[in-house]
Amino acid sequence: MLKQPMIEKLLALRLLGMVEALKTQEQDAASRELSFLERLGLLVDQQWNWRENQALGRRLCAEAGTKASPLSPRPFLR
Repeated sequence: MLKQPMIEKLLALRLLGMVEALKTQEQDAASRELSFLERLGLLVDQQWNWRENQALGRRLCAEAGTKASPLSPRPFLR
């Protein structure tokens, strides 16, 4: 599968954390030395962490009484 169609499919599936991790892995020469399962595991971990961080951000915004998009950067998380 070509890179761009794969990224578009990941975005359509709303796997934004995996897209970010994939781009990071492409830039990291050390990741090329990992096995397929190790790289896949890193992608899955990044997606999991991304979703957990989004949920935490939504809870913090709800607690603070503010309304922010889950995709927008939050000043208190910088």
